[in-house]
Amino acid sequence: MRSLILCIVAVSALLLCAEPRAPAQVFRLTGGASSGFQAQGAGLEVRGKDYEAWSGAGLSEGHLIFGAFLKLHYQRYTVKLGDDDINFSLPTDIFGTQSTLHTNGLALETHMNRTTFYAFTGQMGTGFASPMFRAGTSRGPLTTILFTDTLLTKNVRLFSRNIFSSAQTTISGIVETPPGRHSFLRRRDW
Repeated sequence: MRSLILCIVAVSALLLCAEPRAPAQVFRLTGGASSGFQAQGAGLEVRGKDYEAWSGAGLSEGHLIFGAFLKLHYQRYTVKLGDDDINFSLPTDIFGTQSTLHTNGLALETHMNRTTFYAFTGQMGTGFASPMFRAGTSRGPLTTILFTDTLLTKNVRLFSRNIFSSAQTTISGIVETPPGRHSFLRRRDW
């Protein structure tokens, strides 16, 4: 089983390193076992000027899990492919509570004029993170996510969080930040 995990990580490493230009690339290889996490496995992370990627595989409580992620920046667009955790915070969460949604699919982020857009299509799932590797599982119906933030004036922002699947979630509103007060709303880091 360990040789299978190492084989998956090695093949992923070769695919991730296929970038023809190599200035300022960073490679991080991790692996090991932990009784605290009840897991063992390995992972590879690669970062460059306009991209980042990772892959991981391991055993957690006797189950083989794996995951991979690729993030590319091109002009004003960011494209994400694979296992990702989306920040699902609302402007009204003033005490810093944060929820994340684990997804596996294709996402696109961009900023046009005064609006930030985040669109995703794929499946929801469960993420796994340990000091040795990251991985995830996905299941269920096809899901589409659309998040927007629009700056209407210096102190007024319109937000919308929409998830479309077998059940729909739509949360929208307008947030006003009085002059001289700190805004808890910032450009989203989805």
